[in-house]
Amino acid sequence: MNVTCIRGGPRMWLLLMGASLILMLSILTLPRSGAAVAPPVTDLAARATSTGFQITWTSPDTSFSDIVGTLDRFEIERREISAEDWTLLGSVDAETTAYLDANGESAGRFKENSTYHYRVFAIYVTDDEQEVRSDTIDQDWVQVSAPNFPDARDLDAVLHSTGVTLSWVTPGSDNEDDNSPLSGYIIRVKDNDLVVQRTESLDAEATEWTTDWEAGAVYELIAIWGIYVTEGSHFPGLVESTTDSPWRSPGAVSGTVSQSGLVLAWTEPYPSGTTVPGRLTGYQIQRRQTDGVFETLPWDIARDTLTWLDESPEDGFFVSDTTYVYRVVALYQNENGQERESAPSEAGSIPVPTIAGPTGLEASSEASSTVGQTTHTLSWTAPSLSWSATLPALTGYRMVVSVDGVETTLNPAAQATSKSHDAAAGASVSYELSAKYYIFSSAPVTYPAP
Repeated sequence: MNVTCIRGGPRMWLLLMGASLILMLSILTLPRSGAAVAPPVTDLAARATSTGFQITWTSPDTSFSDIVGTLDRFEIERREISAEDWTLLGSVDAETTAYLDANGESAGRFKENSTYHYRVFAIYVTDDEQEVRSDTIDQDWVQVSAPNFPDARDLDAVLHSTGVTLSWVTPGSDNEDDNSPLSGYIIRVKDNDLVVQRTESLDAEATEWTTDWEAGAVYELIAIWGIYVTEGSHFPGLVESTTDSPWRSPGAVSGTVSQSGLVLAWTEPYPSGTTVPGRLTGYQIQRRQTDGVFETLPWDIARDTLTWLDESPEDGFFVSDTTYVYRVVALYQNENGQERESAPSEAGSIPVPTIAGPTGLEASSEASSTVGQTTHTLSWTAPSLSWSATLPALTGYRMVVSVDGVETTLNPAAQATSKSHDAAAGASVSYELSAKYYIFSSAPVTYPAP
């Protein structure tokens, strides 16, 4: 057998090297082994802008042959820093690498200093129309916080006769470069448990707001800075107005004369159905004669009373042709149980009509059966009644006897036309006599006449 040996000739070496190169090229052009991939976005970033949170990223590299499918879009998710669950905000097409989050969780705005996490998924579509999310893991998120903004200053809450007025001083921005100008306010009305009952939106020029009084209400003011809102400040407790008291006075007094006395009437301080600050507890009556000083009468009038009969005149009688002036004070109890009273109402006058008195007074005297005494007799003519049917009949007389300046009051009956009494012999005697009609009386007539 013949054996032929090739001892490394140049031709053989060239053949071997060519074969090796062809094999390497074949290997490089074969598909990679293993599952196809869905690469995530890179360079994820977030920042606060005047219009919201701007999220940006770099599109994933899809130049490899083992990509799971065609990049279709990006989906953006958000969660608050303290939350566990993510919320899908929206999506953008595959050519877009930015998203503006302009929808905060506080009525569409972001609360100052609030912090959020964002993540972005790349969504691929396979040849068989299946969607595949990128290989993003839980830690693939970015954090961003809302800026800090100033609240309004010098908050004040005043209770007055028409409700509650809240006022404040406009806040100034602490950041000259800030692009989020003050754009308005939100007022929240809360109950005692700080549960929001209603809200009110105001423009940036507002510095006060008036509302009806509500028992136990708590008020909060929030400043709006574009897409952002402050955490808010609570107004202090209500202060009672010194110029327009919340404790309204009753309406002006009017009145009439009746057989039983003088009848007063007034209107309630708050219209029916109006919410009263605290609680209306009743009324007090003040009275004076035309030129006198008002005095508070010693009776408390029930809160559901709007008329009252004055049957207790000073000295026991309402005197003919005398005018009586009245005012009414409303009594309250505020939410803290403290007693409050209104200013007096406008005054109302009730004139007593002209009442006929006795006429023709004559006096006579004679020696008394008592040693050193003289019996004096005053006689008169009974009045000619001119009363309307609503006024009482004659009920008697009031006779004031002055003996040497010492006065004694006698009360002759309605049928009497004279009255006698004893006095020391030689004493100076004078009289005042008036006719009585229940609690009304005529003007006194004197004897001797002045």
